[in-house]
Amino acid sequence: MKIDDVRGLVSIGQTGLDPKKAKVDAPGKTEAPAESDKVELSSQAQTLHGITVERPDPAARAAMVEELKRQVEAGTLSINPDKIAESLADSPALSDLQA
Repeated sequence: MKIDDVRGLVSIGQTGLDPKKAKVDAPGKTEAPAESDKVELSSQAQTLHGITVERPDPAARAAMVEELKRQVEAGTLSINPDKIAESLADSPALSDLQA
């Protein structure tokens, strides 16, 4: 594909500002510092920030994934929603959020 008209294109890194016309502060002139942005985390966010998750070693995880794949392909994977709900309810992350 050939592009003939490139007048409207901006090259990477081009800002469109003329460095000769850039405003330069006079030496010795000081401006009041600009107000900085401020971020405040909720107590829930602070709690979540402090939680660490223990991850199984990669070999054990790979073996677990392969076993799950095998069960899915064979149609023998059984999911127990009560066990999942119980595990979620007992998780430290959830109990910290409810406190």
